[in-house]
Amino acid sequence: PEVKIIVSDGDLIYADELIFRYRAGDPLHYLIREKDDVYYINDKQAFLFLHDSASWEALAGLDPADLTGLRYISIEDSISDEQLLVLEKFKDSFNDIGLSLIDVESSKLNKRLLSIINPSWLFADASLLEGMESFQLNDLELLMTDESIPNIQDINAFCPNINQLIISGFEIGSIDLSGIKELENLSSLSIFGCELQDSVCLDLPKQLVQLHLNYCEIPSSLAGLSGFSKLKSFSFSGSFDDDSTYTLDLPELQYLGIPYTFTQDDFDSLIRNQPSLQVLDMQALEEITDLSSLTELAELKAITMIESEIEIAQFKALDNLDLLVFDEDDSTKVAELQAALPETDIFPGAGFCLGSGWLLLMLPFSLAARYFFRRSRQVRQEDTL
Repeated sequence: PEVKIIVSDGDLIYADELIFRYRAGDPLHYLIREKDDVYYINDKQAFLFLHDSASWEALAGLDPADLTGLRYISIEDSISDEQLLVLEKFKDSFNDIGLSLIDVESSKLNKRLLSIINPSWLFADASLLEGMESFQLNDLELLMTDESIPNIQDINAFCPNINQLIISGFEIGSIDLSGIKELENLSSLSIFGCELQDSVCLDLPKQLVQLHLNYCEIPSSLAGLSGFSKLKSFSFSGSFDDDSTYTLDLPELQYLGIPYTFTQDDFDSLIRNQPSLQVLDMQALEEITDLSSLTELAELKAITMIESEIEIAQFKALDNLDLLVFDEDDSTKVAELQAALPETDIFPGAGFCLGSGWLLLMLPFSLAARYFFRRSRQVRQEDTL
């Protein structure tokens, strides 16, 4: 099957366990195929899953020329000096790739491992930072970790040039963000499954371009975000106080993901304050039935509507849309809507990542859920032994 997506430099793309990053200069088409449990992009091996002795033996039998197209490495369980020597053989093939570490221990070996691979993006538990004093990954641009980070400043010491940070508690846990302003290059922050303190807006760096607070315990007010003049992408969801109010004034905002708890009044009030909005992501909204306030948004280009009860007729007035994704499986209704919106690309489905500019940040959550759910399940299993 063929899938078309809109991407820009640095976007993460994933299909099941296959994760890679688009870079400017990449070909316009990716052909992903599998042969003998090895995955290729455009006929070059792009992924390494080093999860058992057999996979390490297979790697040892390869030639460096076999891995010139490598994009992503996943390593599970502790590694040995012998295995590090195997990786050393391919050091010149490790260029701008991602690395996932699952239950990899020993800070001494980790320093050697990270020096060999030198990833540009990394998925790892916060425990990885333990024992990393005086060690830096200057080329690391994206880090996904969990809420058990003892000190945010540790991230700044470990990867001073990071521009994207994803923190996941998955199961709600408190997080202290004081010190995050020291991440001077940070432009994108995503937090999932954490309890946010009332001071969260004061703690965050004002240079953020993207902010996503999803499946979190949200403070009663986010009014402090109105001072974030560069913010272009924002989403929030989770549990709220009964008297919460979320009137935001973000004139440069282009992408907005709204929580399922929103009422019609909440929706209309928020929408009318976002004149530059281009993309609206509506997930599982139960109380929103009227979309007339969207007709005031001259720049609105894309909408996703998943698990919502909005009548299809509500979309017919939105003739400026370029894209509509919604979970309607009635072909007659889809055809009717397409006839009413002939200039709009309409895709019945469950939503997908559209890349920078049109960001539907289900992608980071999918990665966080995949990685940290697996990790938390392993911890619970160990606790019962």
